Amino acid sequence: MAAGMGGFFAYQKYNEPRRGGILEMPAPARREQGRPALPDASQGGPHTIRIDEKGFHPRKLTIRAGEMATFLNADKEGHWPASDIHPTHAVYPAFDPKDTVRAGASWSFTFERAGEWRYHDHIFPDRTGVVVVEGDMLQNNPPKKTSKKQSPSLAKEKTKELLANINMVEATKNEIRLKELLSQAGARAVMDDLLFDSGGGSNIDCHREAHLIGRLAYEQFGANIFAEGDASCHSGFYHGALEAFLAEQGTNNLAKNVEDVCDAFPTLFGRFECLHGIGHGLMAYEDYDLPQTLRTCDLLATDYDRGSCYGGVFMENIVAAQGFGAIPGHDTKWANNNPHFPCNAIDQSHGVQFQCYQMQTSWMLTLFAYDFDRVAPECLSAPANMIPVCFKSFGRDAAGHTLRNPQKIRDICEKVPQDADYYRQCVIGAINVIVDFWGGGLVNQGTELCAILPTKGKEPCYATLASRLRDIFEEEEKRSAMCAHFEPAYQNRCRPS
Repeated sequence: MAAGMGGFFAYQKYNEPRRGGILEMPAPARREQGRPALPDASQGGPHTIRIDEKGFHPRKLTIRAGEMATFLNADKEGHWPASDIHPTHAVYPAFDPKDTVRAGASWSFTFERAGEWRYHDHIFPDRTGVVVVEGDMLQNNPPKKTSKKQSPSLAKEKTKELLANINMVEATKNEIRLKELLSQAGARAVMDDLLFDSGGGSNIDCHREAHLIGRLAYEQFGANIFAEGDASCHSGFYHGALEAFLAEQGTNNLAKNVEDVCDAFPTLFGRFECLHGIGHGLMAYEDYDLPQTLRTCDLLATDYDRGSCYGGVFMENIVAAQGFGAIPGHDTKWANNNPHFPCNAIDQSHGVQFQCYQMQTSWMLTLFAYDFDRVAPECLSAPANMIPVCFKSFGRDAAGHTLRNPQKIRDICEKVPQDADYYRQCVIGAINVIVDFWGGGLVNQGTELCAILPTKGKEPCYATLASRLRDIFEEEEKRSAMCAHFEPAYQNRCRPS
């Protein structure tokens, strides 16, 4: 992006306001016009942030709403300070010079919205900072809030017909056309089409495209789209949706805003998906600072909300680590060659450890080239109270890695030690993935697994499936229809009313 926009300001007048910002030309050029030179790069006023080869100084600046901060480039090369989330800068879109600030030049921006506004260097995204703006938001510049409509859910035949001749990778290059497609087909169908056209992200890195889809989907449909995303394309959908959420709501009262937006879901499953997706987005917004992101989740009111948020954070951490730097700046320092890291290096409270180990086998499998035989012993070396949780994660990955194939799930769970509670947890982890994947489209996909399991696996499979029905379906008739797929011997586990 930097190279493609490198000449943006070449045809603009210096000192001309740009969406709230002012670009100052380097001191020598200003002297030629008889104007006073910029302050020496080694100096800085109380609201000046110096940029050099090591980053921003200070990294945290506190000002009042309506005050201006100046970014002074004291380095020998250009830098580009801009609002998170990289690479779109849409959390506070006006906070962006739209091009590099050249060596010796400065850029100033007036912050009119209260909150904590995180930013990064678009050229070197690992260099980050935050401007804390105190005071009331200026009344003449409230966050833009728009009325939302329900995301459509077309029949598969109509969706297939609508998207048949559309390459979604190309369609994302035209925002107007993409908005139309979202309005017609819904966020889930558009994301599915992007995954198909990008080879699941293998042929074309689809993060930027998914990021845009998530942002535009939130702008059109609001909070309900968090349930239509997943961690594909390096979690781009969640990042974009959270970005639009923060742009609309601001960063003040973040926990209250998150709770309000997720309260809109009528089922517990929908609320979980919302909080989980926000956990993904928060990790990106917090610049992959895992402890800080967990502290942000801690602001939520209930253990359930906090745990759901933690789960998204830990999954995002692993997704970023698996990306191998495919998206510049979307990287994490919280993954290494230790199969139990970061679980063994963070808050040891049960709630945090539970969510960490419930995701950790995904990282273990990455380290061991998806050899489940090598991962099972690693679960046995987890802290004693986390061994069952690790095997639940093992089952979750068994279902995900095999694309929810019942026979393959059964074979992988047989690798788990049969004593204690470990096998049961593997089954529970797997059946939960099937339920989560299908959501409201669940029919007999879960019972297909339960039916082929040995007797020791049937009980936890059917019991878990039955317990999830209220999470998924509001209508009793739908729960009853689901129960009809249970084997007769386990019908008593299914109590839809």
